[in-house]
Amino acid sequence: MGIWHPLLEQVRSNPRNKGLKPVDNLNQETSVDEIDDVSLVPVEVVAKMLGISVRSVWRRLSAGELVVPRRLGRSVRWCRIEVRQWIADGCPSLVAPSRKR
Repeated sequence: MGIWHPLLEQVRSNPRNKGLKPVDNLNQETSVDEIDDVSLVPVEVVAKMLGISVRSVWRRLSAGELVVPRRLGRSVRWCRIEVRQWIADGCPSLVAPSRKR
């Protein structure tokens, strides 16, 4: 059945999130390839996909160098297909370069 939360209903009703589903019950042995492309994945999976530490994911996100995640209450999740597309595009920076004066 799953957990019901008002915020979850709001997220599900957003057209941007159509077809997405949260991933639960992940452990250290979970392969990144075992997760559907339309899944919302936690920071640990994003770190595995990029081959970096969880801390580095947060650092890159703060610097604007990573795909923006979605918030589900206090949880932060990334759309797996958006992360894969970003990787396929060569991991471009998502922040416009600042102009020096």
